[in-house]
Amino acid sequence: MNILTKKIIPKHSAISFAVFVFLLAITQFLAYQNYLLLKSKVNSGLYKELDKLDESIYSILNSAETAMSTLSYVVQQYPSEEHFDSISEVLLKSNPNLDALELVDSSGVIYAVYPLSGNESIIGYNILQDSLRNKEVLKAIKKKEAFYAGPFQLKQGGVAIVGRLPIFANDDTFIGLTAVLININTLIETLAEHQYETYFQFSKINPDTGIEEFFFPEQHKFKKNEAMSHYIEAGDWHIYAQNLESNELLSSLPFPILGLFLSFIGAYLVSILLKQPLKLEMLVQKKTTELFDHQKKYRDLLEHSSDAVLVISDDFTVSFVSNSFVNMFGYSEEQTMKQPFHFFVHTEDIEYVQLTLKETQKLSDSELNQVTFRIVTKANLTIWVEATFSNLFNQNGINGIVVNMHDVTERVHYLEELQKHNKQLKEIAWTQSHIVRAPLVRIMSLIHLINEIDPKEIKDSDLFEHIYASAVELDKIIYDITKKAERSDFNDSKNNF
Repeated sequence: MNILTKKIIPKHSAISFAVFVFLLAITQFLAYQNYLLLKSKVNSGLYKELDKLDESIYSILNSAETAMSTLSYVVQQYPSEEHFDSISEVLLKSNPNLDALELVDSSGVIYAVYPLSGNESIIGYNILQDSLRNKEVLKAIKKKEAFYAGPFQLKQGGVAIVGRLPIFANDDTFIGLTAVLININTLIETLAEHQYETYFQFSKINPDTGIEEFFFPEQHKFKKNEAMSHYIEAGDWHIYAQNLESNELLSSLPFPILGLFLSFIGAYLVSILLKQPLKLEMLVQKKTTELFDHQKKYRDLLEHSSDAVLVISDDFTVSFVSNSFVNMFGYSEEQTMKQPFHFFVHTEDIEYVQLTLKETQKLSDSELNQVTFRIVTKANLTIWVEATFSNLFNQNGINGIVVNMHDVTERVHYLEELQKHNKQLKEIAWTQSHIVRAPLVRIMSLIHLINEIDPKEIKDSDLFEHIYASAVELDKIIYDITKKAERSDFNDSKNNF
């Protein structure tokens, strides 16, 4: 072995080892990316299951809020309790997921509950003076919207979620609350409808202890670090989904073994091809290019969002736009970037949205602003959106307000139709209680008069003509009421919604 050979062999060995390490890094990186891709597919399926469960839970909460809103309206119109039982009975029959309804006065005392049977012990109970339960009540009053406490142990027995909606007078004075009870078994049954190979869990941070509490059975199966979660703001809840048959690691195991084998083969081939540096350089360049191509491919696969997303800079211009925004509203990325955000907002909502942006600048990273307003599309169509504003100026790489938007046009139109229908019902009720009574009273008075006077005098009087005229007037009023009822197209609108 000559001196040149002694110098070359160590050099070749070092290069071969370096190539082995390099190829091993590449193959293990690709194997890891493959594992992430498999995990991403599983997570995507979990998110879909969470979305379905979200819809079921929100359906229950929407029913609860509708019932509370109806009771609030009744309390404001008829302060006495005489209609409470009859209306509550109708509401519970039409919303089988709800278990009880309550009325609470301005001092926090429960003064009415339906059904009363089994709930007698809570009459007179002051929820504002209960330090273990009043925090979430005060939160609902402060937010002036429905908020759901629990699940917790009820005073009358059982475990339930309690939704509370504050009632305010026209002068913004707090006058009480309406409340609804949803038994925990209702949520467990809803969860069971979706639970096959997926395990679901439901949790909440205890407002007194700050500890996250889990409410569904078989908690030993649950591993939080392996689960996907959704946040439900209406009750400060988290729902988790975990795949019980998860085997991504086992499925991807052949790839790192194959990568190790290929690294050995690569190092062996390099030791043979060391005399061909140009080919070796081309091979390394090709492998490097493939590496970056794979990185880009996996990044593109992992980046997805159904909401339209914008990032608004401190001067309220757009600094980032998602593909979903382009697809939803028709503006190209070039037409959107650097534009003032109010350029896309309906004229009547600009002041409101700009005020929201200013308020969001004052929020912390963990606080959100959720608002509803109108966006004008490229095609000059108006779309109602529900948007969440997040202050992420302190987040590197974002440095702005993140606006997540989704289309709620159909829901807004439905609410408008509901208000229109309610107005028509009020008009019909007023007509029935006021205008119908006048000719009816006249007919009754004339009939009473006929009974009182001499029958011989009846023929010479015009009493029958007055009775006939009043009957004609009553017939016309009833005809007008029928026409008003026929003009209400709320049922069709509701079905279309």
